[in-house]
Amino acid sequence: MIRFSYAIFLTLLCLTMIGCFAIVDRHTPEEQIAHARVLATGLGPTANPKIWTDGVTGSAGQEVPLHSDTYIKLAEKATPAVVNIFTTQKIQAGFSLGLLLVPLPNEIEAQALGTGFIIHEDGYILTNYHVIMRADEIKVMLSDQAEIADVKIIGADPWADVALLKAQTSGRKLPIIKLADSDNVEVGEMVMAIGNPFGLGHSVTTGVISAKHRILRPDMKAGALEDYLQTSAQINPGNSGGPLLNLRGEAVGINTAMIAGAQGIGFTVPINLVKELMPSLVKEGHVPRSQIGVVVAEISEDLAKQYNLSRSMKGMLVLQVNPSSPASNAGLQKGDVILKVDGQAVTDYRDFLKKVVLTHPGARLTFEIFRRGVSMQVFIITAEAM
Repeated sequence: MIRFSYAIFLTLLCLTMIGCFAIVDRHTPEEQIAHARVLATGLGPTANPKIWTDGVTGSAGQEVPLHSDTYIKLAEKATPAVVNIFTTQKIQAGFSLGLLLVPLPNEIEAQALGTGFIIHEDGYILTNYHVIMRADEIKVMLSDQAEIADVKIIGADPWADVALLKAQTSGRKLPIIKLADSDNVEVGEMVMAIGNPFGLGHSVTTGVISAKHRILRPDMKAGALEDYLQTSAQINPGNSGGPLLNLRGEAVGINTAMIAGAQGIGFTVPINLVKELMPSLVKEGHVPRSQIGVVVAEISEDLAKQYNLSRSMKGMLVLQVNPSSPASNAGLQKGDVILKVDGQAVTDYRDFLKKVVLTHPGARLTFEIFRRGVSMQVFIITAEAM
């Protein structure tokens, strides 16, 4: 904390009459991402990429009898594996004189809070990237009020807003939350969110899955991949990073966002997307993203007429090929329809993004395409998405 002498106080008081006193964040957005990636070193190429436990799978696992104490038992089961996350950021204080920004020699400490949940008994914790992205120090508090100050960032992915932490447990085995199969989640399914809203401590809210496959930023950069679950369970500031649970106590997602001014509209990163990112987070500390330099769209009735295609055709229509891009170098053309990537059918836009974006840069992908009545193959070497 900054300590002001009386003389400094008078000086600042005079200066604020001329300019305006300011708190200067020493991190630009780019530096914030770089800072997190420096800390997120991963566990190395020989690390086990699967550090979580899967929940019940299959249609039989979807049915849970509902009783008057169902939510009570669910909260009792899951709460011990939910942690409060406290972060500290060192910020340079200063004052401005018009266009001149004058820093002070001291720093102040800005504190923030969030939520996380334990997925491995040795202390591996999932949370949101935005919870820890400005952190110079991270502490977690367990449900029994035990505080762990030795916390490292194992992996961080700003595009998906996911971070993997490791709390030093000194041999203590911690309770965990299993990870569900979020592809099996259905609209209308009952769920519970647990978090640390406004620093009040562990709180639960309940609701349903309101919608699937939500995209909040239609102008996403290449490499971004949004596929949110929407829920009516209340998600307030401080809930970020906490689990959204099905009635078996398994995490179907990581609570991450809300719409300001709205009620009952919250968004969750689906846990199956997190599972796809986890191997890279564990081994490398970040998730490399790929792009091929195309603009594609699902085949609508209007596009089918415009490009003389069958409306029943399933695939992605190429609307634009960027010059000197991997797709252009491989010979992909406007009007081509991408049917398969590496032998797997492309069913919709999100499916196409996953097959390309989550591929390691430099990978050689086989595209099966349809061009003017002829099926053919095109081989594309992916490039890193910037």
